[in-house]
Amino acid sequence: MSTGPTEKKYKALDRFEVLGELGHGAASRILHIRDPEGFQHYAMKVVIRRTADEQKFLDQAKHEFDVAKKLDHPSLVKIFDIRVIKKWFREREVRTLLEYINGQTLEQMKEPPVPLLAIVFAEVAGAVSHMHRRGVFHADLKPNNVLVSKSGQVKVIDFGLAWRRGEKKFRVQGTPGYLAPEQIKHRIVNEATDIFNLGATMYRLLTGRMASGVAGPGNVVPMQGIVTAAHEINEHVPLALSELVSRCCETKPQRRPQSMNEVGEKLGDVLKALAVTSEDLPRLLRQYERGSDSE
Repeated sequence: MSTGPTEKKYKALDRFEVLGELGHGAASRILHIRDPEGFQHYAMKVVIRRTADEQKFLDQAKHEFDVAKKLDHPSLVKIFDIRVIKKWFREREVRTLLEYINGQTLEQMKEPPVPLLAIVFAEVAGAVSHMHRRGVFHADLKPNNVLVSKSGQVKVIDFGLAWRRGEKKFRVQGTPGYLAPEQIKHRIVNEATDIFNLGATMYRLLTGRMASGVAGPGNVVPMQGIVTAAHEINEHVPLALSELVSRCCETKPQRRPQSMNEVGEKLGDVLKALAVTSEDLPRLLRQYERGSDSE
């Protein structure tokens, strides 16, 4: 195996063999690794603290692991282990061992067909409904936090901003464009805000447009409701799915579906109308990939 810069830097990660880098963030790297004993593949998130201000990234990684311990659903990424490394009695690095998903995020997929998206949306709704039953709210649902594997598995990832029921927060966290108005104005995160986040995600993927706020210099401006329904922009979007997306993106929480379980049931009705099930996802993925390769 050739050894590039990433492999050299992280070659001492316990017993694991580093195969490459899957992605990176402000203070983190996500590595593709393999256990040379069992040849099992994993992902490892490595978060390094360089300055005192970056302690928050270590805390976020530890929080993500604590949240993951409460969850057990096939469409939620699994986090198996964590290691906190100290130097001179200070936390220097956090490494988390995650399930490896061989696939891509919805953000990376170019114009997937509506039936494929509808199946993915239903799987995400089921996964997040499980989170809610366990007293956890994701708080950052967006296309980049949903992975679709080559074999047709859907995985919701990144619990770093998740809130546990009853927890208090003192600053807005999330992604501009997907935040619910009450997240921005009142620092509220609950089932209704996750429903909005999912609605904004669905709207973006179905239309190519943002349903929510815009990022400005140091602020986020909440939207005033969807101006154009999804089916009016994309003729392939069924009316029932378009109406559900619009309801999820209502600015007033009481006008949205009352639970993520209700969203999942409505998406189930959409799947029936489209004559597809979750078992069709691998086939639809193969068709999509063939179409993408021919462009």
